[in-house]
Amino acid sequence: MLPIAVHSVTKAYRDGEPVLSDVTLDVGAGEMFFLLGASGCGKTTMLRLIAGFLTPDAGSISFGDRDVTHEPAETRDIGMVFQNYALWPHLTVGENVVFGLDVRKVASVDKRRRVEEALALVELPGYGNRRISELSGGQQQRVALARAIIVRPQVLLLDEPLSNLDARLRVTMRSEIRRVCKASGLTAVYVTHDQSEALSTADRIALLHHGTVAQVGTPRDLYERPASRAVAEFVGEANLIPASVVDRTSVNSAFGTLASARIPERCPPGSTVTVCIRPERLRVVTGSNASANRIDGAIVSGSYLGGSGQWRVSVPAGKGLELMVSETCPQSRNPGDALSLAVPPDDVIVLAT
Repeated sequence: MLPIAVHSVTKAYRDGEPVLSDVTLDVGAGEMFFLLGASGCGKTTMLRLIAGFLTPDAGSISFGDRDVTHEPAETRDIGMVFQNYALWPHLTVGENVVFGLDVRKVASVDKRRRVEEALALVELPGYGNRRISELSGGQQQRVALARAIIVRPQVLLLDEPLSNLDARLRVTMRSEIRRVCKASGLTAVYVTHDQSEALSTADRIALLHHGTVAQVGTPRDLYERPASRAVAEFVGEANLIPASVVDRTSVNSAFGTLASARIPERCPPGSTVTVCIRPERLRVVTGSNASANRIDGAIVSGSYLGGSGQWRVSVPAGKGLELMVSETCPQSRNPGDALSLAVPPDDVIVLAT
């Protein structure tokens, strides 16, 4: 179990355009740390730099007190789970899992015991003699995980490990990966573009945007306190509304004046900002009673999702802007229905633009 320190790392490919620019990250020992972002943001390049498959053009990477910036991958004491699992179909499950121990020339009696331990940890006891072709996608993912942890690495790196699974199985497997990593005491760095995967599994997340770090924090930090519009847009759904600051407690938006308890100090009166309101923080209100931050509109379209509903609401005062509203225990609603909404000042997030 080792901490990882990435300091001022820059990496460019042949065309000279930086893929990563001055990236600094600190991953705690035993932490599940996610690299999250859209395709092309640099997250996989960062993982490959940590693994030793690439060397940075500038900056350094350390595992604990050890500078590994220029060390090859085979000396870094890492385990790796790839997107396509990279399993050998002509070998059995046990032969796939034991591969790393064969390379390290571990004694046969120890190999058998450690294969059994690794398969038990990923809940595949007794599967050692199965063929890879006999396994489901989720079982193959577990085999790849067992192969990575059997060598008892200090650091586990996971590159989009669930992207080949169906949606329901991904939900199950992300909790299983977290369970295995915590049970093994591993420091894990996990790459994904799936925000739900990151929010539900990570201890902390680094959101990368165009090769730079947009924000690092807990899942709650990134969702409830986004540092920028880029973070608010990528992590969860968001209503983003142009506005200007009136004073320390309110902004003037296309929907009128909105009270906010979330105006940054760096946004003085008169500054142009973006208001972020999460769809589930909008509450449907009834009657003519005055409510804080009340917005009146009409439903344009909607989706009934069983335990919740999502509605697009047109607001006449908004000059063509629409709001997305999420409602638990949804009522029966139709396009054209009038809808009055309210949002507490604590949920009116003001972002500098």
